[in-house]
Amino acid sequence: MAKSALLLLSTLAVTAYSASLQDATYTSAYYNVASPFSFQLNSINNNGLAVGEQDSHQDSRFTGPVFFALAYNILTGSISYQPTVPNPNNSTKLIGINDTGTYVGYGAPSAYSGVAFSGFVNSVQTPYAPATLLNVPGAISTFPRAINDAGVIVGSYISAVNSVEHGFIYRPDGSFQTLVIQLLLTRPWSESTTMAKL
Repeated sequence: MAKSALLLLSTLAVTAYSASLQDATYTSAYYNVASPFSFQLNSINNNGLAVGEQDSHQDSRFTGPVFFALAYNILTGSISYQPTVPNPNNSTKLIGINDTGTYVGYGAPSAYSGVAFSGFVNSVQTPYAPATLLNVPGAISTFPRAINDAGVIVGSYISAVNSVEHGFIYRPDGSFQTLVIQLLLTRPWSESTTMAKL
């Protein structure tokens, strides 16, 4: 009986459970292949569609990408894998999604050529259409964090000049606006900030 149960657990499946704590209800969802993979959700839209990634570190039999990008529907419990961008042999993370089903994330390119991580934008409606890559000019890495329903994306990037992380805004017309916070110390234990638009 125990062996049959283990064989059943080895089948890729989604397990969900709910537990109440005080006045809140929490739901956990994870993949189960003999033992659960690490499974992370990063953002959810108002239609109940969440995006994140699955970590394949725990299975020594696996030789592909470390992180698989996925979308999880909290209403139906269904999970769909999204194409690995920008390189099918490297890891991809989905970080934000809007109500139209357009998501943003980042991944490692096939070969390092001055860019360690590229951002991208794509849609769950057309997941296998070519994704739009997002690389802030002069950055060694670009990390989109969120997208609104108008298609405006915000995130961060690492400058190739000083390896410092700054903010950016990307608009649907393809333009980037980079933001740098400058900390101004006015007196001990008091500070003010100004934002420079580059």
